[in-house]
Amino acid sequence: MFALIASMVGLFATSGALAQSTPSHDTLVVAVPSLPPELDPDFGESGVKGNVLRQTLDLPTWYDHRGVLHGWVFESWELINDDLTWRFTIREGLTFHSGTPVNAETVKFTFDRMFDDELLALGANNQFPHRVGLVDVEVVDDYVLDITTEEPNSLVTARLYVVYLVDPAFYSEASPAEAATNARGGGPYEIVAFVPDDYVEFVRNDDYWNGAPDIERIVVRAVPERSSRIAMLETGEVDIALDLGPDDIAILESIPGVNVAATESSRRIGLHFNQAEARFQDKRVRQAFNYAIDFDEINETLLYGLGSRLKTYRGTDVCSDPALEPYAYDPERALALLDEAGFPMDEEVLLHVGGHAGHRIQVVQAIASQLARLGINARAQITEASVWTQLIGNRSFEGMVEIDLGGRGVPTQDAAVFKFGGFWNPTSWEDEAAHEFNAMLDVMETVFDPDVVCDMTKDLEALAYEHAPWLFLYHPLEIAGVNERVVWAPRIDAQLFWWTASWAR
Repeated sequence: MFALIASMVGLFATSGALAQSTPSHDTLVVAVPSLPPELDPDFGESGVKGNVLRQTLDLPTWYDHRGVLHGWVFESWELINDDLTWRFTIREGLTFHSGTPVNAETVKFTFDRMFDDELLALGANNQFPHRVGLVDVEVVDDYVLDITTEEPNSLVTARLYVVYLVDPAFYSEASPAEAATNARGGGPYEIVAFVPDDYVEFVRNDDYWNGAPDIERIVVRAVPERSSRIAMLETGEVDIALDLGPDDIAILESIPGVNVAATESSRRIGLHFNQAEARFQDKRVRQAFNYAIDFDEINETLLYGLGSRLKTYRGTDVCSDPALEPYAYDPERALALLDEAGFPMDEEVLLHVGGHAGHRIQVVQAIASQLARLGINARAQITEASVWTQLIGNRSFEGMVEIDLGGRGVPTQDAAVFKFGGFWNPTSWEDEAAHEFNAMLDVMETVFDPDVVCDMTKDLEALAYEHAPWLFLYHPLEIAGVNERVVWAPRIDAQLFWWTASWAR
């Protein structure tokens, strides 16, 4: 049914041509690889969509560029009711762009919408209730809201960071198709134009509670080709070109008036095995694929020595066992394990990678070549972004799928990528070891003592390392080209908050 909504998007998209392609003194123009086909926060989750929504829909909590959590619309909180209920105090004096007050009643609407029967029938799948075991959201008074979970859950405040507060004045009346092309909230910017997969235009909310942004107007354009994004930066058509590769750094450095902005990321790139397929259910096969990868070669030829190999699924080494080392390149061991497991070498293994993945497409193609050296019939399959998302959500991909997962190094949050039923866990890793992992994770989510969490993290990492539900790849650099008239740098989680950008003085 959601495909039907997406097909209707064009009927409701804001009309009007994109005003001037060349940046003006008050307009920031940004080139990104892709933009979403729709904007409803309760229909599907992706970094591409989130990077639009968080400009205009405010957040209960907020992570800064260092990965430190802050209260935001939710000013403070406390645990009550045997740690089952989080009592949140909402910042007073806030309004949505429509003038609707932000209070406990209007904020509750966002959570109620997650359970709307009509939207669920159309395919709504907001992940927040599943991630925290949500039981109830109750208004206590005008600015106090209680959120109750099935079990104590230490990640509630972290998970609220991806809850987008919607304006009930709009969403209570909007049709699904209208909501798919209009994001209405109370954030630092308002959307004034949106053409799916093409461009989005924002104007400043001068009354934003955290202070009006420095930049009055922002236009974000979808430019799939990296070379085109760089060319537009050089000609002055855009101020910022995002999602560039390590091999672009030298080019950027040669362009007058352009700065290189690069940040080591806590994001996690891996190829996820579809263990619903019998050929990937033996851990020896998955281990073999990890041993088959010559990451040093990929790092030197494609990442210019700037990549950092993952040990496991973790975003950082916080609480990680220092004795744990990444899988080494060992083709002989890989072949021996494949032979022991009886892996069908002649069967094609597709490595799905989203068409929006930029330089990671080349990495996946290189991995396919390295696997082929060992006699594995591997092939990279470039998949259009929306189809790639469906393959993950439906667990309908054949072989393996490349995913670039967010993260800020929070151990429990990192481990939750293997939670049964989670959208971003398409592995179908459901054997005895997976049940052991999930049982430990369930306990860890109820623990509020960071020392205990660290000890449990080491056990979880060891289990994931042994059973290798992913082909563990690397942490990327977040690289952008930035016109010198702009002050801005990418974050460790690659998420965008344009209100942090300013004009150089």
